[in-house]
Amino acid sequence: MARVKAFNPELRRRALREYMAAHDLTVNGWTTLAGLRESTLRNFLNGDSQSLSDRSYELLASVRGDPVSLLRGEKPERLAHVEIPVRSYVGAGDEVVSLTDDEEPIDWTAAMPGLEDAEATQVRGLSMMPLYRDGDLLFHKRMNIDPMLLRDEVCVMQTKGRKRYVKMIQPGTKRGTFRLVSFNPLFPPIEDQVLSWISPILAMRRARWIPRRH
Repeated sequence: MARVKAFNPELRRRALREYMAAHDLTVNGWTTLAGLRESTLRNFLNGDSQSLSDRSYELLASVRGDPVSLLRGEKPERLAHVEIPVRSYVGAGDEVVSLTDDEEPIDWTAAMPGLEDAEATQVRGLSMMPLYRDGDLLFHKRMNIDPMLLRDEVCVMQTKGRKRYVKMIQPGTKRGTFRLVSFNPLFPPIEDQVLSWISPILAMRRARWIPRRH
């Protein structure tokens, strides 16, 4: 009879700490985004509990769209090849142009591991430089959270006026509004916007750059 290999709690604690350090996560911030009690993660990391439930791992992993195996320090399972449609693109001025369901996708792209249900946005032009280049793909998921939990992060977002942007988010001058800041200094901030949803950028696939011949 085959013996089941027991997990090592110390190895899992180390894997979680390394994951947090790699993504600049804090216990309070990460658990808030995941909808998990802070004490659940803190007790495990401190050694006050010897395990973390599968559900807790799933909630934590969902924040960045990574597979649970990555948080546990295990080799991720090989997933079947999944393609998702690219239905929006970042145009001039950093505004995101979104296609309707009736329109043909701009393109299809292989989903990043763990992001088979994500959305993909393609960068066009030079308005996103130097952070993103023409042709890069941004993978993101909509989240129903307080946007200030993502303060100073670059996200895809939609305003109440149904305009989408890729911007860094900051507090606005009025209650319930936000300042949308470009990383390209040629584009001024958009002040006091009310958001309908926000979507952190979880992964990016760099476009292949081919130098032009003169």
